Amino acid sequence: MKVTTGILLVIIGMLGAAGAIYAVGDLLVASYENRDVRLYDSKRGSFEGIFITTQSYGLGYLVFGPDGNLYASVHGDDKIKRFNGSTGAYIDDFVSGDSNLDGPAGMRFGRDGNLYVVSNHTQKILRYDGETGSPMGKFADAILGVIDITFGPDGNLYVGCGRPNNVVRVYDGNDGHYLDGRDIYCPNWDHIWGLEFDKNGNLYVVSNQTNEVFRYDGNSCEVFIPSTAGLNAPQILTFDPAYDFLYVVGYQSNNVVRSDGVTHEVVICDVNQPTALVFKLLSVLSPDGGENWAAGTIQNIQWETSGDVNIPNVHLEYSTNNGQAWNDVNTVPNTGLYEWNPVPTVDLNQCLVRISDLSNPNIYDTSDKVFTIFQCTNPIQGDLNGDCYVDFRDFAIVAEQWLKCGNPFDPACQP
Repeated sequence: MKVTTGILLVIIGMLGAAGAIYAVGDLLVASYENRDVRLYDSKRGSFEGIFITTQSYGLGYLVFGPDGNLYASVHGDDKIKRFNGSTGAYIDDFVSGDSNLDGPAGMRFGRDGNLYVVSNHTQKILRYDGETGSPMGKFADAILGVIDITFGPDGNLYVGCGRPNNVVRVYDGNDGHYLDGRDIYCPNWDHIWGLEFDKNGNLYVVSNQTNEVFRYDGNSCEVFIPSTAGLNAPQILTFDPAYDFLYVVGYQSNNVVRSDGVTHEVVICDVNQPTALVFKLLSVLSPDGGENWAAGTIQNIQWETSGDVNIPNVHLEYSTNNGQAWNDVNTVPNTGLYEWNPVPTVDLNQCLVRISDLSNPNIYDTSDKVFTIFQCTNPIQGDLNGDCYVDFRDFAIVAEQWLKCGNPFDPACQP
């Protein structure tokens, strides 16, 4: 037993070291200086490409809508632009020409499906029809320094107001009236910027001038990301889909910091003047490019969806010609994992997987790069798992079966 356990530990360790890790583009970051939106792998921090090409003005805040499209505020010309949420292609100026909108900043879609936008220069919260972008008038009066907003678990609107007030005000989420006595204030806040709730109802607040992020639990404040974490002039923050990590942009430090409240890591360090970030609604994790899957084997298709969207079921497809045509795999519940059994019998190196929201096909993602499905025409004797390779996975099978025997007449054999 000791020999078997030892071999297993060695093999598992070697298997983990040898396993391929592929980049997954799942995090969108707006670069004000470059006037574009860039795609990154949130775990590795690697740059995966330009998602929205260069615009006339730098984009400010980013938010996904109920239609699956991406909305971006443009402080320089008082517009809200709409882009395809899966491809980044420009669709239209969703909000344009409203004289009441002066300096658009933070914005969110409400439970009613409408868009709520901060008019920074007039200290107003404006509301727009979520389907047409038509102005619906003022929703609430804010105060000097208003920058960001978010809806809380209670359905009310939380409004972050920076200097000189440094307070989070609370407004009724239905009619916009100010809830007197509900203000949230912590003495160490200096120029409030981004706001975000976690799944437990805690509120996270960016203190822009102290380079910190605070957590408010309903009673008291504590530092969640300290000033030593590498942020300079932090602005907007967001959680990953699993709520394991908080991501924050540093506008003057040109980076993105990831934190779980204990460990703080500069995960992205090559973005110029980042203003906002948001996770894609749906991201293919595997296969995401570069994999070699043998035809006839069992492989896992994996994906993740953002907590900002409700996707009960997904439709899985694959392409063997780099997306020119698509074939059905299955329609399954949105669990994040599907066992593809078996991988189809093809022999091509231009394969992709596409996953889409069954009820809204406009929400989808494909493998970032092509992968290969091949037929194993020359079987190898040591290939125990049938993937046409002899590697540590086969050694793991040997280790698991080590010293076992199948002779029923040998008393030393275990059943």
